[in-house]
Amino acid sequence: MSPPDCSVCRLPITGQMISASNQALHPECFVCVQCLMPFPEGSFYESPEPVKRLYCPDDFQKLFGMRCAKCGESIAGRCITALDMKWHPEHFSCAECGDVLSGSSFVRRLNKPYCKPCSSVLKERALQQTRSTCAKCQKPIMSKNELIVYQRERYHARHFSCHSCSSVLTADCKELDDKLYCQPCHQKALSATCDVCRRPIDGRSISALGKQFHPEHFVCTRCEKPFGQSSFFEYEGKPYCEIHFNEVRGAMCGRCLKSPQEASVPVFSRHYCRSHMVCVGCEVSLLPADIDPATGKLAKDAIIPPPYYEWDLKPFCKNCFGELPSSVQRRLTKYAELERKYLKKHAK
Repeated sequence: MSPPDCSVCRLPITGQMISASNQALHPECFVCVQCLMPFPEGSFYESPEPVKRLYCPDDFQKLFGMRCAKCGESIAGRCITALDMKWHPEHFSCAECGDVLSGSSFVRRLNKPYCKPCSSVLKERALQQTRSTCAKCQKPIMSKNELIVYQRERYHARHFSCHSCSSVLTADCKELDDKLYCQPCHQKALSATCDVCRRPIDGRSISALGKQFHPEHFVCTRCEKPFGQSSFFEYEGKPYCEIHFNEVRGAMCGRCLKSPQEASVPVFSRHYCRSHMVCVGCEVSLLPADIDPATGKLAKDAIIPPPYYEWDLKPFCKNCFGELPSSVQRRLTKYAELERKYLKKHAK
């Protein structure tokens, strides 16, 4: 049978052998792997690593033993377990005043131990830091009932008065256009606010559409021209002059820009007076004689109207359309087909 190999030097053991922790070793190899010194009185510790190593008690304690959370040194004797850490009994002390907490109650704060008196002082100190400081008098604002925020600064409410009635303000005051108001005056100011510029109306105003306006702001929504002495028209809650009222409703004649006095003719997403539905080039009427004058639509027995074409949202007869460039004609021919289908659909 061949001799076993030493677990340290890997050489065969031919003479005296020491067996320790299921390992065979030469007597001279039976030493601490850290300090390479013989074990005092043969006492050793085995490491928790997958590869078992032997250490003397001092080195094992330094490498694998408990360490104090305060001094970082290994703990050989009695220890205190607190805050999920280990401590020397003399090192488990208040982080503020340094009094030893061993055997007494403590308060955990920011993962550090504190005695109860120091914990109360720190709590009050933190509370003072979180309290607002008045930007005018530099004194703390002790209650929310005293606090107002004005132009991104915090103040005692008593430093300000209402812009309207000059009464001393409280925390429930309101800001409007960089001015502070008490609650009643704020409601009053809002009740007379221009619907366009959202600013208070101090003088003359115009009431229309259930809203208030500055006179200079009551204008047509589209062209922004004042109405003056002329009337206005309402569409979807907004004021318009007559021309743009007809335009937004799609009922404005594409030629005279007025509301048709008779049944209009829908062409090219526009409406035309019957008398204005003519070729832009030669002014020949593009409507057949059998259009119902009451409705502006083709009569049931109507003949399909002569072909007409659109260019730049304007109608052309066939002859005038033929004078346009051929590339334009080809591109627009399909639009004429769609228009004829549209008329057929509305004739039913």
